[in-house]
Amino acid sequence: MFPNDPNNKEKKLTQPENIVDDQSQRAETVAIDDRQKTTAEATNEVLEQVKGSITFEEALEVFKQVPAIMVVDDEPLLLRSIARIFGSYVNDRKNIVTFPGPEEALAHVGELPNGSLIVCDNSMNSPIKGLDLAQQIKEVAADKNLTFILHTSDGGHDFDSLLNQGRADGSINGYIEKPASSTKILETCALALKPKLFKKD
Repeated sequence: MFPNDPNNKEKKLTQPENIVDDQSQRAETVAIDDRQKTTAEATNEVLEQVKGSITFEEALEVFKQVPAIMVVDDEPLLLRSIARIFGSYVNDRKNIVTFPGPEEALAHVGELPNGSLIVCDNSMNSPIKGLDLAQQIKEVAADKNLTFILHTSDGGHDFDSLLNQGRADGSINGYIEKPASSTKILETCALALKPKLFKKD
């Protein structure tokens, strides 16, 4: 969280308690909780998310240095929402581009300046997954020092394995699980961008 962010109007949400009336329902709920816990633990282990924290002022400085941001998602409302989140912090909103699919994004990735940020969904209305797009971008734009953040609700063993592979080869620099707050999106992106934009000589 950015406690000193003047734009941060989010409040902590309390999840409603599950009401289970009989033993079978309770057992089923426990099994679901265990699976969710296992998936979360596996994701945390394989991703090795960017550790540490960042202040609001530091994040502001990071986004001021980002030359362009590309957002890729096949949900129009979410696409616009994420673009608006970044729009409050970048120097020029014209440098935020949005695409509804990986094909369009791949066709324009060559136009991105060095050091740009890409935030992409994984499962879209396309045979190309976000994970696949990350690999293709790494191949065609390896010299651009791009930061690729996967923003998705996908999960499972196969997904975790591929995500781990992307983290290991550098094609994926961060992961945000949907749904995510604007603070979480900004913080994850800023933490991933910071070491790339402020490299020490």
